Amino acid sequence: MKKKLLFAAVSLLMFITSNAQTLVQSFPFPRYTSYNYFWAIAEVENNFWIGSDYSSTSGTYINSWMYKTTKQGVILDSLQTPIKNNHGLVWDGTHFWIVEGYRAPGSRIFRMDISGQFVDTFFVAQVIGGIPIGIGDIALDGDKIWFTVFSPDFVSYPNSYAYAFNRFTKQLTDTLPLYGRQPLGIAVRGDTIFYVNENQYSNETERIYAISKTTKDSLFSFPAPDPDGNCNPKGLYWDGSHLWLVAERIGNSSWVYKTLYKYEISGGGTPIITTSTNSIDFGNVIVGMNEQRTFSISNIGSAPLVIDSFIIANQQFTSTANLPVQIPVDSSKDFTINFSPQSFGNVNSILSIHSNDGGTPVKTISLTGKGINSGSVISVSDTILDFQFRDLYSLSSKNFEIRNLGSEPIFINSVQTQYGFFSFDTVGFQFPIQIDTGSVRAFRIWFEGNSTGMYSDSLTIINSSINLPQIIIALKANVVSRSFNYGDEMWSVHIPDNPSAYIQDYKPMSIKHGFSDIPGKEVLMVASRNYYVMRVNPYASYQGDIFWKFNTATNNNNTGAVMFQDAMQIRSDIDNDGYTDLVFGCGGGNEFVYTLSGRTGNLIWAYGDSIDYNRGDINGLRADKDFNGDNIPDVIISASGSSAGGRHAVICLNGLTGAEIFNKPQTAQYTFDVETTQWGGVICVDQGNGGPYFLNAFNDLGNPLWSQSIPDVCWSIKQIDDIDNDAAKDIAAFIGGTNVRVMAFSGANGSVLWQKSYTNFATFSTIKIVEDRNFNGYKDLIFSGKEGVFRLDSKTGTTVWENFVDGSYVFDVDEGTPIDWGGELQVIAGTKNANFFKLNIDNGSTLFTQNFGSPNDNAVERVKFVQSYGRPYHTVVIGTRDGRILGLSGGLYVVPVELNSFSYSQTFSSVIFNWSTATETNNNRFEIDRDGVVVGRIKGSGTSTVRQNYSFEDRDVPKGKHIYKLIQIDYDGASEILKEVEIDVNLLPKKFQLYQNYPNPFNPATTVKFDLPEDAIVKIDLFNSIGEKIISLLNSELQGGSHHLNFNAKDISSGIYFLRMTAENRNGNSLFTSTKKITLVR
Repeated sequence: MKKKLLFAAVSLLMFITSNAQTLVQSFPFPRYTSYNYFWAIAEVENNFWIGSDYSSTSGTYINSWMYKTTKQGVILDSLQTPIKNNHGLVWDGTHFWIVEGYRAPGSRIFRMDISGQFVDTFFVAQVIGGIPIGIGDIALDGDKIWFTVFSPDFVSYPNSYAYAFNRFTKQLTDTLPLYGRQPLGIAVRGDTIFYVNENQYSNETERIYAISKTTKDSLFSFPAPDPDGNCNPKGLYWDGSHLWLVAERIGNSSWVYKTLYKYEISGGGTPIITTSTNSIDFGNVIVGMNEQRTFSISNIGSAPLVIDSFIIANQQFTSTANLPVQIPVDSSKDFTINFSPQSFGNVNSILSIHSNDGGTPVKTISLTGKGINSGSVISVSDTILDFQFRDLYSLSSKNFEIRNLGSEPIFINSVQTQYGFFSFDTVGFQFPIQIDTGSVRAFRIWFEGNSTGMYSDSLTIINSSINLPQIIIALKANVVSRSFNYGDEMWSVHIPDNPSAYIQDYKPMSIKHGFSDIPGKEVLMVASRNYYVMRVNPYASYQGDIFWKFNTATNNNNTGAVMFQDAMQIRSDIDNDGYTDLVFGCGGGNEFVYTLSGRTGNLIWAYGDSIDYNRGDINGLRADKDFNGDNIPDVIISASGSSAGGRHAVICLNGLTGAEIFNKPQTAQYTFDVETTQWGGVICVDQGNGGPYFLNAFNDLGNPLWSQSIPDVCWSIKQIDDIDNDAAKDIAAFIGGTNVRVMAFSGANGSVLWQKSYTNFATFSTIKIVEDRNFNGYKDLIFSGKEGVFRLDSKTGTTVWENFVDGSYVFDVDEGTPIDWGGELQVIAGTKNANFFKLNIDNGSTLFTQNFGSPNDNAVERVKFVQSYGRPYHTVVIGTRDGRILGLSGGLYVVPVELNSFSYSQTFSSVIFNWSTATETNNNRFEIDRDGVVVGRIKGSGTSTVRQNYSFEDRDVPKGKHIYKLIQIDYDGASEILKEVEIDVNLLPKKFQLYQNYPNPFNPATTVKFDLPEDAIVKIDLFNSIGEKIISLLNSELQGGSHHLNFNAKDISSGIYFLRMTAENRNGNSLFTSTKKITLVR
């Protein structure tokens, strides 16, 4: 018989059916990983067995499972199969036939008994020849078994084939050409073959086709159940009366669930319900009032749609719809929902629409609204904020919320405390603070106590509300002086759950710390595997504080985390708020680079592609070099990619805006770490997904300078001092993989200067440049990534010391600054075995160890040493794989130099510093640093318990703003910054002026600023409230300029005092007199 079907006409059959089909019912399966991969269907004694395609590399699911279910989708039993991919299943009355769905050497079909044991196996190639590697499904047809093949497939018709073989002789008996390149499920009804095509290719749709076995003509076709045409249909089965299909559920997030669909082939058609919206938000509605919203229901199916009922659980939402109602094919109808809130607050409910749509018998629409009061009505979450016990000099915070319960905005005009120990955090706010109708704003109160005892204050909030225009919150704290041994926990915080993360992996990927916006303290930034980047308070006590957190899981196509320690960097302030900022790059589906405000966590700029999630992970990042000459450090990144896509480039981004300065693709499939250098930078590349590997150097324009072959992946690159005496800084690198070594390269030409090899496998190391402890004038190197801690001399590569600690993988290392008398240093490390180690910096011996749980699950992933800056104890911060961020005591802090006073004055081109010390311990000298350059050295007094006075004049200072640091150096080289100030060297002031001291009130130190338009003899005296002179703070001839005087009132009792300043010329003539009221609070 002449074949009737020419496939040029097949597309017509996608829209024309010879009879109607009805989707009778659908039965969703629960969300469970193995169920989510359901594929094949077979029937045994009126129950189904459904095969899952899910398997894993180890554990329970190393092979796939079959599940016994009712015809309503209820799971009854399960059976593990001996294969990994189950793409087809039939029951012949005594045994299962099961298909191994995709296999490069060729797919196989197995005969298996009810206990899961194979009794027969053969290659599909034995039946049809060639090597079919992709089988879609199988179906029983008497003595024959039909199966679909989706690989290989063909661009033109026939796009694919179904084959039949005799199950006894295993000989080919029939061949059926198919339309569609991805035929999966197949079923047999007498002379009719049903198969379903998945839309693996953009020009194909998901449809179920019926073809005659005898004539091989197409009989009819109809669409898969999901109206959006993307439900990934899998297995088919004909039970004698109905056709059954396994596919994803209809609607959003369909990929999460599998559903069992039941079709009546000779029915009257299938109604399909859609709605104009899946959610209705009524917004803010005044209590007692009514608001309406309209939506429409459409029928896009092939039979009339009957809306039986609306069910709404919350009676504050209502509908007056007259149901049931019938909606014809290709028609729609409007309905109205009412919202009448009964009290203030959010109201949520679900509108359940019941209909005769077998695929979606209950369509849901979420309903939300908020009841608000009339006018501006305020509410505060707390009337008392009790900090309870807090450590001496710790920095702690508590949050409270202010809600606008009304219909008009509320303005917060001022927030004040009486004393300076509690302070209102203004980060991100500017008065007046507006709180919109129905909104809530969170605020923070800080507390820092500098002496033990009870503290109390009140927070007064002045606002525009009609009910509480003045709110008072009581503030309390009890400061104690706890004693800590090394390693004792001082505070802890847990990485929070991220609702955007499918799995909560709390692993800390990177922890960075550095100088902060708070003078004399450091910031601590944490990036976690569950897509958070957050700023943590390193000076907390008892319970830790998270200042802010930023979520890098923005949507299903743009989700990823910081993947490497050095892919996050604390960077310079670019939003001009006086606070250091943060930049980081992500891997996974989110391949962005973000710069955030360090103060607020708000986004400053972002670089990346939110649509294409195959552009390449950010495997390295630096932000410490200005490439475009605007005096702002730019951001250099290593953007990797898979062999089939990605950027494969070193990219330089404008530090201020994120715009590309240059984008230089590398001849490589992958890129790894990147480092800035004095001539430009250097990046590691993998040219062939397994080698060869190179270090590629580039100049400030991104153009190549040199390329050096290396034996394996380079996980960490650091620029070091010039070690080959060619006036160019050089490079140190950790080479991981199977050829583990640390190497040094010439910065000028890339030649190898030295290398140190290690046994065993290692990856993900980070090199750190640390103090010179063999005293040859060159910094040392320590690194993680091996089964031990190793200290190398950067000049020669020789081992200074090594310690194999607990024999497990060392995830992180750090070096601490002085922790006790004499300036002892320490090296700290965290291991896979969940151990923390403190090591002697000079010989590597173990000084302290502490365990934090079981290996792997509680591994110590990150360690950081944070300096005390006046707190009694330094802090060791550790991050464990289970998400704990712990602040441990890093040892008692003993101040090598106790600064008693510090002041400076300036003329046209000179800055004069004066300071005094109360005590000194092991003090070799002071250094005065201007803009990173030492401009003066003053000999110290060794060890002293009496007041010592010092002065230094920096002459011929260029006009403009300069950063000065007063640095103290011990005899063994340990150093500490005692003071850091910014001074604007400019013209003389226009008039005499005494400014109000700051802070005021104060305890016990404050700063007094005054201006002299000419040289003068200046006296500043302190008087009590009855006019008695208490102390003379200054009596000296000073040059014209702006002057600062630091005053420490530690020996003076609390009270109100008066500062009086007088200025005279050398002839004794009065030039100026002024008095300021100051308040000392203890």
